[in-house]
Amino acid sequence: MEAQELFEDLDEVRRHPNLTGVERKSLTALKAFLSGYEAGLFRGGDKQGVSLRTFNTWVAKELGFAEPTSGWCNMILARAESEERAFDLFFELLDRFRGRPVA
Repeated sequence: MEAQELFEDLDEVRRHPNLTGVERKSLTALKAFLSGYEAGLFRGGDKQGVSLRTFNTWVAKELGFAEPTSGWCNMILARAESEERAFDLFFELLDRFRGRPVA
């Protein structure tokens, strides 16, 4: 799977979290969705899948963490005051990571 396909699917989640299985604007729910997404790709024969490892390292630098070992979800949650704000911050960071203007 191409990273572009993942980004397109994430854009759909951003627009309609309730219709995509995320249920609400929650970063923890989004992380669970992405874990299932990757597992589905793997089970479907896409052994390479799509990884957010590069994004993980970028988030660590962007948010001032010395190491990316806690993972992008935990780093974003540490900087946000709520799950909903963390959800929005994820997409702001993803846009910057992709070189897109932040809405």
